[in-house]
Amino acid sequence: MIGLGRYNLLLKLGQGGMGAVYLARQKTLRRFCAVKVISPQFAQDRDSAERFLREARATAALAHPNLVAVFDCDQFDGQYFIAMEYVEGMSLGEILKNYGPLPVPLALFWLNQAAVGLEYIHGEKIIHRDIKPDNMIVNGAGVLKIMDLGLAKAKDHFETDHGMTMTGTVMGSPHYMSPEQVNDSKTADHRSDLYSLGISFYQMVTGRVPFQKTSAAAVCVAHLHEPIPSVGPVLSGLSRAESRGVEGLPDAELTQALDALILKMAAKDKAERFQSASEWVAALAPWIAHYPMDEPAQEFFGKIEFAQRKVAALLEKEGIHPAEVDAEIPSPVAKAMEDRSPVAKAPAQWPVAVAADKPTRKPMVWAWAVGLLVVLLGLAGWYFGVHHPAEKARLEKVAEVEKLKQKGERVGAAASGDREEKSRLVATAPKAADEAEQLRTEKEKSKQTQLEAEKKALTLALEAAFGFKKDGDWAHVVASLEKPLKAPGAADHPNREAAEALLSQAQAEIKKRDEAASATVGQRSSPPIAQDGGQDGRPTCEYNPMKPTSESLSSDE
Repeated sequence: MIGLGRYNLLLKLGQGGMGAVYLARQKTLRRFCAVKVISPQFAQDRDSAERFLREARATAALAHPNLVAVFDCDQFDGQYFIAMEYVEGMSLGEILKNYGPLPVPLALFWLNQAAVGLEYIHGEKIIHRDIKPDNMIVNGAGVLKIMDLGLAKAKDHFETDHGMTMTGTVMGSPHYMSPEQVNDSKTADHRSDLYSLGISFYQMVTGRVPFQKTSAAAVCVAHLHEPIPSVGPVLSGLSRAESRGVEGLPDAELTQALDALILKMAAKDKAERFQSASEWVAALAPWIAHYPMDEPAQEFFGKIEFAQRKVAALLEKEGIHPAEVDAEIPSPVAKAMEDRSPVAKAPAQWPVAVAADKPTRKPMVWAWAVGLLVVLLGLAGWYFGVHHPAEKARLEKVAEVEKLKQKGERVGAAASGDREEKSRLVATAPKAADEAEQLRTEKEKSKQTQLEAEKKALTLALEAAFGFKKDGDWAHVVASLEKPLKAPGAADHPNREAAEALLSQAQAEIKKRDEAASATVGQRSSPPIAQDGGQDGRPTCEYNPMKPTSESLSSDE
């Protein structure tokens, strides 16, 4: 057990990227609760920690049967934590992992509760932004509650497992993220939560997420471009009792109905989805009426071992006596400080040293003044150096190039093993450049619109070029950048220098490769090739960077 101010942390329930969750006892109110202790790497960022506390305090004012209640949030000995209701149950993600896909009536029953919970929090102007089965918990009475409410905006640095939350500018769990979250998480609204809930419903009835990819980047690309697979192949393996229609509908019709419902929930364009959780709840009403909790669904629910999550069972398993939960337990930080304190280990009487009388000296005030002046001058030089308009513009330009580089490398990595995706990436920059050229030829388009389109074309080209650079595909780096750099709109583009530098590097690499190839041909001792030869019977070597060779085709395959 660990002491944390007003709480005793009794046993560890789980570990995530954002921190560890403990079963705890609130000593002041003598009640059990769940306490999430935030990871030190998060707490070190003071701005993020303060934002976390503000958002957690805002959610503490919410109260709804389908939400996990937040009791408290604070920091103690440098440890940030949030105390919430402990639910004697199991997360929906655990249920799917341990027991497989849900019967359709049970999946609809829990989906409806999640939609009602979202209806409430959206009415309070709060967006969750990380809806997934792992963030929904079910108790022994069958009540579903949404967890981690208000934490999604704060956790933009963590969780990278199968149900992970991405880092940096992309926030959310890749397998459940809406297309707008993939493009820019700042544009996510309440409809993004509905998309994530639609993907969660797909997993409820099939036992798997719709896009099975080898990397998070590939999953994000799939959410942008690939259609959601039909539930039919999975439902066809379910028993007749689980997949039957109430009015004798054949399984094929049930599959089509479920596919249509999921596509409406998780449409790529958020304007084509349900526009509110209230609209969603209304659409589910006839489904709930047609698919009541029948015997197979109740039998499935009865197999879930909720009793193992009761407080008494957990304490008994851990060997903790109920009388110990309210004991005073020092925190690790306080105990460590006490152990290191010289006062705690001081002898009964400190030795007294008698020193000879020495003449006193006046404090050297002038030396301190000079030192302080030097420090202030150094700080002023640093401040004006960083905040000078020219230096500030340069730093912003470097940051923008780095952002494009990271995004390009992610997309390039996702496309390296996918020929179709690589073809799309190859066509991105030329297509954008052609669109800019078309705008320039249309008289009704203003000059400013043309320049903005050409700037956008160079931005996309630079992003794609960084992806090709990571793959060592210098020919496509050249093909991506040459045309956009010649456009008038690229003249004052903030990243033009970076694009020109990358183009020069690519051209140099191609030249170096061609020289090496020519040297190899010249050193061959085989007789001259007569057919297709050049002067003196030597074979010609024509290189076209946009024409794939047989070697590159075989490597792509």
